[in-house]
Amino acid sequence: MLIVGGGFSGLLLASMLGDGAVVFEEHERVGRPEHCAGVVSIRTAKLIGIPQSLIEEKFYEMKIFTKGGMLIWRGNPLAVKVDRVGLEDYLYNECLSSGTLVKLKSRVTRVSEDGFILTRDEKVEGEVVVLAEGAKRFFSRKLKMIQFSDDYYGLQARIKADVQVNSIEVYLDRLAEGFFAWLIPLKDRREAIIGLAAKSSAALRLRLLTFKKILEKRGKIRCSDVKYYFGGTVIRGVVGKVASGKVVGIGDCVQMTKPFSGGGLYPSTLAAIIMAEKLKKLINGELDWRSAISQYRTTMSPLIRGLRASYLAFKLVGLRDYLTIKIMAKGARKLGLQDNVLSSIDYDEHFKSMLHSALNPVKVLQYAGTLLMGLI
Repeated sequence: MLIVGGGFSGLLLASMLGDGAVVFEEHERVGRPEHCAGVVSIRTAKLIGIPQSLIEEKFYEMKIFTKGGMLIWRGNPLAVKVDRVGLEDYLYNECLSSGTLVKLKSRVTRVSEDGFILTRDEKVEGEVVVLAEGAKRFFSRKLKMIQFSDDYYGLQARIKADVQVNSIEVYLDRLAEGFFAWLIPLKDRREAIIGLAAKSSAALRLRLLTFKKILEKRGKIRCSDVKYYFGGTVIRGVVGKVASGKVVGIGDCVQMTKPFSGGGLYPSTLAAIIMAEKLKKLINGELDWRSAISQYRTTMSPLIRGLRASYLAFKLVGLRDYLTIKIMAKGARKLGLQDNVLSSIDYDEHFKSMLHSALNPVKVLQYAGTLLMGLI
């Protein structure tokens, strides 16, 4: 089994397949360059099997600030911050322990639908090629597995600071047009991650430093100093085709992300679990490649439909820089419902939980009331 890309999705899948997989990774080390904040739900952390040593912080609430009000999203806990570089190192070692061959500094130059890949040094054929190339999506575009992308540009900084908040804070701010900015406290509030994303990559570092100054002025952080910057593409496009010939896609390369946040670990983890089950049967001779891919596509259908519906919901809610959320936050402040509006929203499955809320008369009244009061 050939896996193109040794990022999170490729390594997680390979660790499940063991010696039946070969991973081709262009960099000399996995997990680099760092690009993700690493905030996931407890459910996702358990699905991945993340050891406690890689959990940097637990968060019991997230505060979403707008100009007119605030919404509070609570959980028990709501999310955890994972050491993302450490996670990929961990998965890499799991791959080696299970017998997976991981070829570092092995850049793939071509992927064909008939199961061949080319590197600078060799041509290799696999029963199935798993495309896990990440956000660059060169091969998935070439194979027409994605037709459209709606990308944002993200920049983050890990800072030393005297942090004055305990929860994750999100700001629907003009500095992050079309997206949002965030503050994630760490290390007993001695460090933090700050970040933002926007449609335009212009002057992102200047925007981020301006955001840091705003946080200092508001008393959220004190005596701050940037340790290092990191970031990359934030994918918010429609999920593409999961297969083309003998090639199957997983993770960012087929835009398998949660549209509201851009996070990809939850859907990618589910996809890896489903794909590993089918590919093990292929390796053991229980299925041929057509049946394995067909079963993967069928089993993935509900997840893909949910992500595509979530994208449409995001486009509606996100119109004019999250105008709907801003109206609701303003109305929630007037009605004293800041703690209630997001209480039924699942951290991993935003759209499904929103649909369930629509069946609850109390939640419908809350949503309608906050929207009405926010418009007044």
